[in-house]
Amino acid sequence: MCIRDSLQGGIPASVGKLAALKTLEAYDGSLTGPIPAEVGDLSNLTHLWLPGNSLSGPIPPEIGQLSALKYLDLSSNDLSGSLPPEICNLPALLSLSVSYNQLSGFLPPEIGGLSNLSSLYLNRNQFSGQIPEEIGALSNLSVLYLSQNQLAGPIPPEIWTLSNLRTLNLSENQLTGTIPPEVGNLSNLSSLRLSSNLLTGSIPFEIGYMSSLMRLELESNQLNGPIPPEMGDLSLLWNLRLSGNELTGPIPSEIGDLVGLQQLWLNDNQLSGPLPPEIGFLSNLADLHISANKLVGEVPSALTALTSLNDMWGLDLRWNGLFTEDVFLTAFLNLKHSHRGDWRDTQTVAPDNVAVTSVADHTAWLSWDVIDYTDDPGAYEVFVSPAGP
Repeated sequence: MCIRDSLQGGIPASVGKLAALKTLEAYDGSLTGPIPAEVGDLSNLTHLWLPGNSLSGPIPPEIGQLSALKYLDLSSNDLSGSLPPEICNLPALLSLSVSYNQLSGFLPPEIGGLSNLSSLYLNRNQFSGQIPEEIGALSNLSVLYLSQNQLAGPIPPEIWTLSNLRTLNLSENQLTGTIPPEVGNLSNLSSLRLSSNLLTGSIPFEIGYMSSLMRLELESNQLNGPIPPEMGDLSLLWNLRLSGNELTGPIPSEIGDLVGLQQLWLNDNQLSGPLPPEIGFLSNLADLHISANKLVGEVPSALTALTSLNDMWGLDLRWNGLFTEDVFLTAFLNLKHSHRGDWRDTQTVAPDNVAVTSVADHTAWLSWDVIDYTDDPGAYEVFVSPAGP
């Protein structure tokens, strides 16, 4: 027996009398009000799909009585309160989605009891506290979304033992600590998204062992150190976002081995040295963002091979120290660059004839030739190195 899209207004308490009901579906936006506790009387229910409505109030703990339930989707409603521990008593549950609600509180450790769970969507809520280590008991889990919450503390090491994971999204939380070498154990993972957290430390070279990885987003953290050359082993990667960190050192030439790459975001770091010409091998690249680094030197002519770059916004080289005298290359970069006009006007250049005119009481007066450029007010930044004894 099945009820699909025939409910209007609220779910009546009398629904609990439909003992033979196996599927209860409504995703046309017609449902309002609370989910009645009597839903827990539907002992034969295998599918409870109510996404995209205006259901409000808490999730009734009586849902934990639905021992036959395999699929539970309450996403995109106005549900509030905590995730009831009783919901973790469903031995047959394969998929649980309560994303895009207003749920709050800690995630119950009982969640580790959902031994058959394949997908878990808790994203876009207001969950807080730490990620319970018991999630590591979900050995069948292939999809885990905990993004856009207020989760804090370190990522529990048990997550790196979930060898069946295909998708892991922990972005937009307040997670701290490092990305451990054990991340390389997730050889089946195709998408790893840890962006917009407070993660520190270096990117482990073991990330290069993740041979199935197609999407890697680590932007907007506090990661430091170099970009590991081993990333060049991720032959299936099409999206690489490392922007908004504190990464240093050169861009490794091995980046050019990622021939399927479509997005490369390295902007807002402290990367230095020249642009490797191997970037020109990335013929599928649509977005190349490397602005606000310390890159210097001549732009390699190989970049003219990046014909898939989006015109007018696919390339961002601003706020580096790059140059070229190649007229053809300049025209190509101007076509692709996100800054209208001559891309060379976006580069940081040192003024000529810098001199110290006088020194007194820990104060130095400097002079230099003014740079004749009026398209942008610009700024001067003075770097000071203490003198030796």
